[in-house]
Amino acid sequence: SHGESCDPSYVGNRVEEDLAGVATQLREALGAKLVAVTDGKRGCGLAALGPEALAAVVPVFPGVNQVDSTGAGDAFFGGMVATLYNRGLPSSLPDLIHLGKVASATGAACCEVLGALPSATSGNRVADLYAE
Repeated sequence: SHGESCDPSYVGNRVEEDLAGVATQLREALGAKLVAVTDGKRGCGLAALGPEALAAVVPVFPGVNQVDSTGAGDAFFGGMVATLYNRGLPSSLPDLIHLGKVASATGAACCEVLGALPSATSGNRVADLYAE
């Protein structure tokens, strides 16, 4: 669709090319406090509304040996929810980037095993990816 909506009621509206821009557009359109958009090899974009509007792109981690992407989105979401539970909504750009990195590392670690279930070393792999 080259950045244009396929929905006839939105014809003419442009979708941002940048993942942070897409996340910001969605956050504003939905009135949400937090939006995350994933796009495989492009990484993820996040937008949050705390004391100020925040947006960031978190690139993919290098060296991920993708075996199977089954469950990667669920793992990403799980990493995001766990971080939100432990730290609350991000109120600064470093907090938002931390949230994106944990979620991305969790999704990436899921891609390195066959099937959607974590392996015995998945937790360590998430920590290793985050540290890179």
